[in-house]
Amino acid sequence: RFEEAMDCLIKAIEIKLSLGKKADLCNSYFNLSEVLISAERYDEVPAIFNKTEPLVKEIEDPAGSVEFDFLKAQYYMGTGSYAKALEKIESYIEYQKESGSMSKVPGALRNKIRIHEELGEEGLALETYRELDLLSQRTYKETCSAMAAELAASFRFQQKMHEIQLLSNQNLELQEAKATIEKQYEELLEIDSKLKKANELLEKQAEIDPLTGLLNQKKMYPIIEREINRATRYGTPLSMIMIDLDNFKNVNDTYGHLQGDILLKNVAGIIRSSLRKVDFVFRYGGEEFLVLLPSSDLQMASSTADRLRDELAKTTYPKVTMSAGVSSWSGEDATHFIQKTDHLLYAAKGKGKNRVEFQKGS
Repeated sequence: RFEEAMDCLIKAIEIKLSLGKKADLCNSYFNLSEVLISAERYDEVPAIFNKTEPLVKEIEDPAGSVEFDFLKAQYYMGTGSYAKALEKIESYIEYQKESGSMSKVPGALRNKIRIHEELGEEGLALETYRELDLLSQRTYKETCSAMAAELAASFRFQQKMHEIQLLSNQNLELQEAKATIEKQYEELLEIDSKLKKANELLEKQAEIDPLTGLLNQKKMYPIIEREINRATRYGTPLSMIMIDLDNFKNVNDTYGHLQGDILLKNVAGIIRSSLRKVDFVFRYGGEEFLVLLPSSDLQMASSTADRLRDELAKTTYPKVTMSAGVSSWSGEDATHFIQKTDHLLYAAKGKGKNRVEFQKGS
């Protein structure tokens, strides 16, 4: 309910202006800026920043100045000025670390990750993920230590520990039982750790086609839906290529299924190495592959498909050609986007194979 929020904030600003409450007025401007950014009304934000800037300088509050810079970072992110946003976020993180306000750092790190992902900087995004993970672990350990210290300070806890110590000293069997329990607990922790790793591996394997190493259909739909949302949010193009190897059954019949599997694996490698890092390729089923091209219009996608067709014809053994359908997203959901591209593939097959059929009128 952005409009109601802005009405309330504007009234609050009028009252604080009349009373000369500069520090409180600064906070209201902060809040109004946040609402405008959340509502994606970016063209109205600079005017509020211009009113806020002199107040921040006049109040001379370092924390308030840093928070204002973080607001600017959010504005720059929303308007696509990622370099400026990163500069402000880095300064914000450094200040919070120096001041000991570690609880504010994770949110800023998540914004850094988002920027790196938007820029396709997977390495920097992964590095920031690791920093966030280490910070979370450290915070967790510090919280546990604080809770343990508080518990240790409790008289009742000290009394219970004293009673346990007395019983342990009096009864050797209890000491041995305690040692056995601790050993078993350590073994359980080790087993639990192995189970978690095994489950993570199984979950990852469930999303990977075992023959080609490509992502499978289970992973395909969430990624397509995510990229559709991204294209909607930023107004960027999104295209898809559906590929089918021509007469692949002849390969299996002539050279055997083992050679057919090797060919599929080689084709997957050729497709993957011919695409950008930001592109996705999935094994759709059998000898069919689906390629998703973020920030690519129909012309770029068609050129990519033609390049793949030429590359496969030149480098595969046994020789194999491909037919492809190419389309650009135009507002439909993931299922209809795939169906639209699949129909173009079938049109290419029907027109003699070894060709690319693309969406007309786009």
